[in-house]
Amino acid sequence: METKIKEKTKVMELDHYNFLIDTTNSCQLDCIYCYKGHEKNTQKMDVKKVWNTVNSFLKSNSQLRSFKFHFMGGEPLIAWSQMRKLNSLAKDYSEKNNLSFGWGATSNLILLDE
Repeated sequence: METKIKEKTKVMELDHYNFLIDTTNSCQLDCIYCYKGHEKNTQKMDVKKVWNTVNSFLKSNSQLRSFKFHFMGGEPLIAWSQMRKLNSLAKDYSEKNNLSFGWGATSNLILLDE
């Protein structure tokens, strides 16, 4: 399924952007209060598509000083390799453009081993 995003003539120019990113609908738990674990779709985020969208926001804002990713999902750590790739692209971009970059995640921490 292809998602269409309406083109806007101008993005709101702020000095900081927070991007909330769903990495996957998958989860190892089956909590009754959470709809994510009950979904059968196990698709993970497409790093290239997400980065292209983020990049278009970043490039369109001359006032930007910092940006942050917050990964969610299902369980975002299931898509750890995609998170790392996206963070690497963001870190490179931030260093080249003198921006501050950070990230966080909402996780059940089951996959955390260190």
